Amino acid sequence: MQYLLARFNECHKFLIKSSQTTWRAMENLKQHQYYIGQVHEEHFRISRWSWSEKIWNITFLLYLVKFLRLPIPFDPVMNFMWLSGDWNDIHYDCSAAKKSPIGCIALPGFLVFSSIFSRILGTKFPGNGTVLKNIDHFKFSKPLIANTSYLAVIKIEDISTITRNGTLVSKLYLYTEILSQDKKTKYYYGYMTVVKNTEPS
Repeated sequence: MQYLLARFNECHKFLIKSSQTTWRAMENLKQHQYYIGQVHEEHFRISRWSWSEKIWNITFLLYLVKFLRLPIPFDPVMNFMWLSGDWNDIHYDCSAAKKSPIGCIALPGFLVFSSIFSRILGTKFPGNGTVLKNIDHFKFSKPLIANTSYLAVIKIEDISTITRNGTLVSKLYLYTEILSQDKKTKYYYGYMTVVKNTEPS
């Protein structure tokens, strides 16, 4: 009997501590203005240079960089291909892109993901200190094209909290999508889980 009472008291203390932790976390989230159902929208446009249909542009660019040691003209797509090694010709060659299942030159999917969602999550919403933990149901429904305006949407679906080394950490489950400016066409959608300290460590 005494053992059961002791276990009951332990559980009771744990529940009180958990409820206090949750309450403190929610108060901190209110101060940071994060709540379930909150939506962040941001217009974006990935502008790039107008490259010719011929592949000699790539060869010439390689010549400029390797032999003349000149800097690459700032082009997000070209720079991404250099960094990632993704030289898929559907990203720069019109004739090759027309023969692909997409039928047109498309932006690299992870260029869009990293330059839009990583930037927003890390600097604006939720903001500095945010860490991406997981990506679920990641899907591109339509190709995204350069020099076109889109709308990025991030919505908080759920919030939970844990205590790590004495610091309250909030886990946010987010729904993300990329839409046309008029919100009638969906180009991308997926779910992400991010964590962020809600109290200074």
